[in-house]
Amino acid sequence: MKSIGIDFTEEKWRKQFYSDDTDPRVRMRFLELGIFAHSRGKVLIVTGIIRSKEKNIETYGRDEPSGHRERPARAIDFRVDEPDADFSAGLKNYHVMYMDQGAYYTLMNHDVGTGLHWHLQVPHNPRINVKLYDV
Repeated sequence: MKSIGIDFTEEKWRKQFYSDDTDPRVRMRFLELGIFAHSRGKVLIVTGIIRSKEKNIETYGRDEPSGHRERPARAIDFRVDEPDADFSAGLKNYHVMYMDQGAYYTLMNHDVGTGLHWHLQVPHNPRINVKLYDV
């Protein structure tokens, strides 16, 4: 079952997305970006939310600080099939106009060794996010 404008590469991402393990601040922003994508005939496909210590070490060579390594997780990785420059620029501009509230309200397209993807994150909030990394 797809939601409007979003899908998941694995069932575990769907379960994490709809659970208390995902920070509602990043989830609601992702849902809004999904509506944006849907209105342009695209789908945002979740490729990562919670990251294990082992996966962080595999990716970075150490247990790097990451919104994926906090509970609730405050970061979502995703891809878009067949993106074009207009869509990518529009997605970024939409985030800046409506969702960027300052430092660490981030939407970027990058590759940290796991392939090119989008990364959406909200800032750490010590009242709700618990750091799980060892650094």
